[in-house]
Amino acid sequence: MAPEATNHERIYRGIKADYLDGRFVVGQRIDMTMIADRHRVSLTPVRDAMHRLAGEELMEAHMDGGFRILIPDRERLFHLYAWNAHHIQSAVNASTEDALVRNMAEFAANPLPPSDLLRVHHVAAFFHALVTATGNLEYAAAVERSNERLAYVRLAEMSYFRRPDRELAQLVNPVTNNVHLNLRRRLWSYHRRRIEHVTAISNRVTADSTDGNGAVF
Repeated sequence: MAPEATNHERIYRGIKADYLDGRFVVGQRIDMTMIADRHRVSLTPVRDAMHRLAGEELMEAHMDGGFRILIPDRERLFHLYAWNAHHIQSAVNASTEDALVRNMAEFAANPLPPSDLLRVHHVAAFFHALVTATGNLEYAAAVERSNERLAYVRLAEMSYFRRPDRELAQLVNPVTNNVHLNLRRRLWSYHRRRIEHVTAISNRVTADSTDGNGAVF
């Protein structure tokens, strides 16, 4: 790979890592000059990375120029929740009981994290563990994409719902009997709760946003 291509990939991965670590502010224009300075590159690879992330529906154009993170509106979020539920349930249906039990047991070895951001990562990792039980790379790729798109929404969920730690513990607790049925019920309960509260969650995720030109971090 040419050095220029490698550099573009490095910047893209760095910005996506910042996105997933919750380092951007909802509604604020991202300071691409600051990113370029931090990575000691020109604006070109930063701008190219932003366009690539926009194609992944993680960024969108800001009204004052540049980019900001893309947050689904209420209707889009409703459909994204429903799609995620059906997709993961479909993956569960396509997996053997042994594969599901093995993946859940391996995942359960990880302790529940203490912070909201780490809990968001924990949910994403759990869903990824479930769909990889299928052995189908397309299932895994699709849920990875939805995990990324829901990252900031899930952060808002952590502050909206009471005792998110308890819900997360119930979600990831290993299932040992009637695995397919009980896991499907658990997954639908998790997503149905969000669908029922979609308006409030949509409002919460944008509640503290501004339309200014705030710093990136």
